[in-house]
Amino acid sequence: MAMDLSALIIASVGVFGTLASGLLAQRSALQVKRLELESAERQRAAELDSSTREAARNALRGCFIELNYSLRTYYSELDTYLRMASREPGGRRIEASLEGSRQAVRSALAEAQMIAPASILRASKECGCLLGAAYRVLVSSDRHDDRREELLTEARFLLETVSPKLVQMRDEMRDELGVESPGD
Repeated sequence: MAMDLSALIIASVGVFGTLASGLLAQRSALQVKRLELESAERQRAAELDSSTREAARNALRGCFIELNYSLRTYYSELDTYLRMASREPGGRRIEASLEGSRQAVRSALAEAQMIAPASILRASKECGCLLGAAYRVLVSSDRHDDRREELLTEARFLLETVSPKLVQMRDEMRDELGVESPGD
């Protein structure tokens, strides 16, 4: 009888072991599958985060390009107008292209207000204000022949003031994007 009981216990342990090994193997496989899915999800999230950061960087870069370009174009057109007005006596009228450049600066500044950091906004606003002041002085010089030379001198001063500020703003933009600034 002891032999029968031993055989029964050994058989029971064998059957139990066989059944348990299947359950343990299944549980182990489920755990491995869950870990693989979690790893894949983390990888997808990291890729999404990376692509989101890249898209934001590209949007910022595009904003900086437009802002820098519009301010420099406005500066260049004002400078050209100033040189022409200094050579030609009599009232030249502000050209339509200056108004177009002015509107382009406004548009670029509006976009920058949505995504650019505060330091860039301050620098671009300062440049825009100085260029706007030069524009107003030039318009005034067309209307007041008696103060023309004084007003043209004031406009020249404003443009000379804004020129290094445009370079500084561009360098700040490049720093923000992680691009080395040229050694102007």
